[in-house]
Amino acid sequence: MQFSELIRRSVQVNGRGAAIVDLGNGARRSYEELACRIGQLAASLRANGVVEGDRVAIISENSGHFIEAFFAIIWCGAIAVPLNFRLTNEELTQQIDDCEPTALFISPRFVDRLDGLNKVRARLKLCVVMAESTETAATVALGSMVDGRPEVRPFHWDHDDAAAVILYTGGTTGRPKGVMLSQKALIMNAYQSAALLGNTAGMRYAHVAPMFHIGDCAYIVAVTMHAGCHVVIPEFDPSRVVDALARERVTHVALVPTMINRLMAEPGFVGSELKWLANIIYGASTIPESLLRAALEALPGVQFGQSYGQTETATITVLRPEAHVTSGPAMGKLRSAGQPAIGAEVAICTPDGSEAEPGEVGEITVRSQSLMSGYWRNPEATRESVRAGRVHTGDVGYMDEQGFVYIVDRLKDMIITGGENVSSPEVESALHQHPAVLECAVIGVPHAEWGEQVHAVVRLHPGAEVEEHALIAHCRSLIAGYKCPRTIEITADPLPLSGIGKVLKRDLRERIARKAGC
Repeated sequence: MQFSELIRRSVQVNGRGAAIVDLGNGARRSYEELACRIGQLAASLRANGVVEGDRVAIISENSGHFIEAFFAIIWCGAIAVPLNFRLTNEELTQQIDDCEPTALFISPRFVDRLDGLNKVRARLKLCVVMAESTETAATVALGSMVDGRPEVRPFHWDHDDAAAVILYTGGTTGRPKGVMLSQKALIMNAYQSAALLGNTAGMRYAHVAPMFHIGDCAYIVAVTMHAGCHVVIPEFDPSRVVDALARERVTHVALVPTMINRLMAEPGFVGSELKWLANIIYGASTIPESLLRAALEALPGVQFGQSYGQTETATITVLRPEAHVTSGPAMGKLRSAGQPAIGAEVAICTPDGSEAEPGEVGEITVRSQSLMSGYWRNPEATRESVRAGRVHTGDVGYMDEQGFVYIVDRLKDMIITGGENVSSPEVESALHQHPAVLECAVIGVPHAEWGEQVHAVVRLHPGAEVEEHALIAHCRSLIAGYKCPRTIEITADPLPLSGIGKVLKRDLRERIARKAGC
């Protein structure tokens, strides 16, 4: 199946229905209008020299123009490369040097950054400002590229594994790794998401997570497949999200646990104003069970579903809504990441390469139709990650007798203290159960005797007070003593987050190392 077929079907079944509600610029478009603009934009790209296999980068916050550009790039046979606008110019240049785009779509908000990307601009055939007007001598406005131009016939992708999208993985050292995803992989992932979307009739999906990340990029495809409405929120702001969910009658939204935590503290999130909200999908990082239970209690009319995966794999497992219960025969699975997604074969591998027994801890691996085609121009990294057709995730976990997967930790985040392995999410879950704790992160810090010791960074609810020793005592009542934090830093500042909303433990480690003079 081709992306163009998804769009054409949506026109057939919901042509005059809402396709995009852009809360950034106020644009509202039907599927007929969206399809026409995509076809015309693809024609303009071709007319400006963009050919099959060219990479076309996107630097933008969430927007309706992002969705148009994303589909138009692939429509004309090129490869879409959404980039993280939160990166520095130096970091962006590294990724752009790696993928060598021939064209660039850039939001008006970031146009002033072009002066810091002169090396990049020199080799571009085309630089498009994502606005209806606003052109300069060196750029063209997206609006002028869809103004009456005949649509181009969509490019037909003959090879199932041909890259349609490149997404760069997080990381600040070494060579950037661009994950190549084919149309097949993204469409397969859209089918996998059906287990969590529930009733998609009249679906109005809020894009809250950044579109440059697989967690939301995948739903650009999935919502279009279901001819649903894309309600686009430029960036995550708790009060703005709550207002949008209510005002736009949003039925579906995907959030990371940090977002859920911050929304729970926002007036109106658990009120009657959100009577249209039917599904919350969460993922990208482990959710504390106490937070999940609180959300289930606060939003009894909302179905929750978890999606676990990576950029390299898309969806690996899903925890379906029926498992999100705190009583009855289906209870007891809230700590899990769910069962293998449709079309995914998940195996837990021990260090010697054999498959683990139920309950035995090992590395989570997966074979699926939604796997990446490899890392862009990096066969060595591809061979390291993909072995015998399976992606080795770097996540440590186990599977129970019913096929539910439990994530213990990232291999690199596992704390080894005195020879004992400590799972940071387990300690974070214990801390989260204290009523004063708003958010926290647990990391290992160097220790002369133990190798590492458990350290926690904690932010409290506004007005709350608690001593370090009280938090440690609280943890000792819930988990083994060797797992408990030896030191706790209580901070008034929000924890540093990545573009998708994961806590940047790397930044915390570096800050602590600087304080220690390491």
